[in-house]
Amino acid sequence: GLADGGGERELAGRGGEGTGGRAGRRGLPAADDHVGLEGRDRDLGGAGVGEPDQRAGERSRRARRRRQVLLLLVGAAAYWAEGTKAKPWRRQDRLSFTNGDPNMIRLFLAWLDLVGVTEERLSYRVQIHESAGIEGAVRFWATIAGVSEQAFSKTTVKRHNPKTNRHNTGDVYHGCLVIRVRRSAEEYRLAEGLW
Repeated sequence: GLADGGGERELAGRGGEGTGGRAGRRGLPAADDHVGLEGRDRDLGGAGVGEPDQRAGERSRRARRRRQVLLLLVGAAAYWAEGTKAKPWRRQDRLSFTNGDPNMIRLFLAWLDLVGVTEERLSYRVQIHESAGIEGAVRFWATIAGVSEQAFSKTTVKRHNPKTNRHNTGDVYHGCLVIRVRRSAEEYRLAEGLW
């Protein structure tokens, strides 16, 4: 299985090893970046400084593998919490993720990198209230996603209802980013199966 290293070839072939791509550009550690697990191994009784290169390489591979498995599971859980799910009356096995938290967006994009989704399969769209700064929101989300503003579809604007007392206003409000993945039935079933 994945946790015991049996799925390493599968993940590596789908972007698991060396997936620094989008994730690294977005400020989220890529699956093969150092996030401190090797140091933890050393604290738990590793040989330390004089350790032979072979053992250090093996520990590094195991640590990278743990990060990949953790990202695989956390990303699937995030999708299951925040992504669009198929309904019994409308089976649509495709990934669509909407969120207004930049860290959740970074996490989802890192997960997509890990499972091998390429940039050309992604579409981006902002959802925002009409009383907010639409152009600034697109610029904000383009920076978070690490793509150009031209990669975005037309913004979905929610009409202002003066009867509601909205708290998501001002300079810190950027709406939500919707990420859709074309031809994503396989990845959808992966998220569904991990959940």
